[in-house]
Parts: sequence; C-alpha cells; structure tokens
Amino acid sequence: MRRFLVTTGLVLVLAGCGAEQSDQDIRAERGGAENASAAADVDLESPRELVVPPSPRSGSNVPEVRPEAAPDVAFGYSYNFGIAADRIAGVQQRHARTCEELGTSRCRITGMTYRRSGEDSVEAQLKLALDPRLAHRFGENALAAVQEAEGELVDSEITGTDVGTGIRRDTRSIADLQEELRILEQRIAAPGRDEAKIRLREQAEQLRRQIRMLEDNRADQRDALATTPVTLAYSSSAYNAGRPDFGGAADKAWDQVLWGGYMLFVLLSLLAPWLLAAGLVWLAVRAVRKRMPKPAGEPAA
Repeated sequence: MRRFLVTTGLVLVLAGCGAEQSDQDIRAERGGAENASAAADVDLESPRELVVPPSPRSGSNVPEVRPEAAPDVAFGYSYNFGIAADRIAGVQQRHARTCEELGTSRCRITGMTYRRSGEDSVEAQLKLALDPRLAHRFGENALAAVQEAEGELVDSEITGTDVGTGIRRDTRSIADLQEELRILEQRIAAPGRDEAKIRLREQAEQLRRQIRMLEDNRADQRDALATTPVTLAYSSSAYNAGRPDFGGAADKAWDQVLWGGYMLFVLLSLLAPWLLAAGLVWLAVRAVRKRMPKPAGEPAA
C-alpha cells in the first residue's frame, strides 16, 4: 500500500511539472507572437530610419497637427533652428541623409542652401517634400538631432490650405462640362448644316480646354494633399542671440573701427581734390595781393 501511494505521488508530481512546463512554453510562444506582431506594427507605423534617441528637452516644443483631423487641408511645416556656426553643416547633412534613407516615395529634397558670411556667421536651409504621415515625426527627430548638437528650436510654424473644397468643386464642374460636351457632340454628329456645326465644334473645343484646365488644377491640389513641404532653417546668429559672446563683441567692435576708417578714407578721397583746388586759389590770391602797389600814405606792411 505504501509503495502504491509513493508511486502515485511521483506520477502526479511529474504530471504537474509537465503541465507547468507546457504552460510556460505556450506563454513563451504567445509572447513571441505578440512581440513579432508589435514589431511588425512598429515597422509599418514608425519606420526604423526615423528612430532617433530623443533628447531630454525634445518633444513638447514641436507643434503637431494630425492629417487625419483635417483630411482636406494641405499642411506645411517650418522650423528655425539656432546652432553654432561650426555645427550647422553636420546637422544639415544628417537631416538630408535621413530624408534620403526614407526613399523618394516618402521624402524628397527640393532645395538646399549653405551660406557663410563670416567666421561665426552661417545661414543654411533644407527644403523637403514628405509623406504627410511622417512630417511631424520627422520634425521631432530633426529637433532631437539639433539638440544633440547643443542647438535649439527658435520658432516653428504650421500653415494649412483647404484644398479639399477646391477638389470637390472642380470635380462637379468637370462633370457638368463633360455633360455639356456630350450633348454638343451628339448635335455635331446629327445631320445638319455645316455652318452650324462649325460653331458647335468651336464651342466643344472651348469646353475641352476648360475641362483640361480644371483637371490640371485638381491634380495639383491632390499633389498638395499627397506631400507636405517641410523647411528646416539653420542660423548661427539665432544661436548667439541671448548669449554673452565677448569674442564676437570684440570682433564686431574691430569691424566697426575698420569700417569707420574706411569711410573716413573715402570721405577724404572725395574732398581732397576740392581742398587742393581751394588751397591753390588761396595761394594765388595772396601772391597777387602782395604784388599790387600800395596806395599813397598807407604804411608798408
């Protein structure tokens, strides 16, 4: 009897361990599937190319407008960054590379400038055309890259244009014009005098031109909805504003001295011929007066 109880207990313990191990395996498989599903969602909704470690100061300074909240509005984003002059080129190139890695279907570079007017004076700009769903996220990561370079966001702006109303209006107008054109084409195809058909053909051609113009305008408006322009501006003067810069102040003071000396030199160059002429005239008058005879009774000088 004792042997039977011991054997039964061992069987139950082994069965419990097997069940526990099976439950752990099932939970592990479910967890792996959930992690894989979450990873797939991240890849679709948050492209890996845009993942930038956020700066402690980033996130709240960038305004946001969800395209889903205003589907008929074409938005445009503008950011002005203040960065040290020697770091602007690196940050600008980093932003450009991020756009290139996204691919031309989601991001295109439409303009890029870099201008250095002095040792500590740099102005640059990068213009992009982005997928509307990525525009705000790109701005957040652009700010994070700026803050990693010890720069800051000076100001930002979001503009919007209601193009959906224009698209619907043009669509209705195109439908009405196409109906008129269909009626005209039926009248042109019907038997009748050639003189009357010439006038009808002219009217039909005018309708076709109007339809093409409206279709082109509608296509432009749809393109505006499909892409979001983003402008990134970089300025060293904005970075230096509000910071004591004794070296910059000394350079500016020396520049003022140089410009003052230059303006004085220009002024003297302009006045020198007139001063020389006036001096020659004065010497000539004095020489003539010395040679003139003195009146009688006037003491000699």
